[in-house]
Amino acid sequence: MSFFKELLALSVEEGKAAVTEYLKDKQEDDYYLNLGYTYSSSGKSNKAIKCYKKAIEKDPTSKLAYNCLGLEYYFLGDNLEAIDNFEKSIEIDPLFSSSYDNLANVYYDMGLTDDAIKNYKKSIEIDPGIEDPYLNLANIYYHLGKISESEKAFRKLKEINPEKYHMVKLEEIIFDRFNK
Repeated sequence: MSFFKELLALSVEEGKAAVTEYLKDKQEDDYYLNLGYTYSSSGKSNKAIKCYKKAIEKDPTSKLAYNCLGLEYYFLGDNLEAIDNFEKSIEIDPLFSSSYDNLANVYYDMGLTDDAIKNYKKSIEIDPGIEDPYLNLANIYYHLGKISESEKAFRKLKEINPEKYHMVKLEEIIFDRFNK
């Protein structure tokens, strides 16, 4: 056999191995979840939704798949579907703080401020080291005129990540105005 035929045969064998590996990976639980992430990050929500639904078919106990599905519906403006999926994620894992945070975002956008606050606080209770719920609470309290509550949330955010200069600067601007 000539060198080129051997090389071609090797490439064909490597190609077959790659296809076999791909098909094997496709059977793994995270395949559809990862594909959904890819579609989501490129703005293809409808394709991402299909992938997350497939992930749920393969693993009906996937809190991540329900959470991601909820996010896609939220991005599309389908708040009721978003809420339903975040609640399913929470039902599967009541200690999954991201779903509480995402649920709170939907409630806030719907004008259900009390429900939003409750869910941001639950997210913080579960994982007090994440920043977003504190920032969101500070924003809500500020708009409700609850300045001391807003300031408390900002200070906690500053404790978690003092490097966020823009947050510190925003705090100074907001609270200096009210303390004069």
